[in-house]
Amino acid sequence: MFAIYMQKYSNLMDRSLEDEQTNYEFILGQLLLIANFLNYGDKIGRQQMFTLLRKCFVIFFKRIFIY
Repeated sequence: MFAIYMQKYSNLMDRSLEDEQTNYEFILGQLLLIANFLNYGDKIGRQQMFTLLRKCFVIFFKRIFIY
């Protein structure tokens, strides 16, 4: 369930305008802080979170190097 929120705000940040991206960056940052305390004992949840983190990093680095 948590990964759904991460994916939702990651997608919104990717498609939003520059002034809205700051809001989504803050939300994603807070979700990442929460993710630090989650239990990743099951393989599927762990893989899903790693996939989302990779996607977030790609979006982040695109913004840094392209803009």
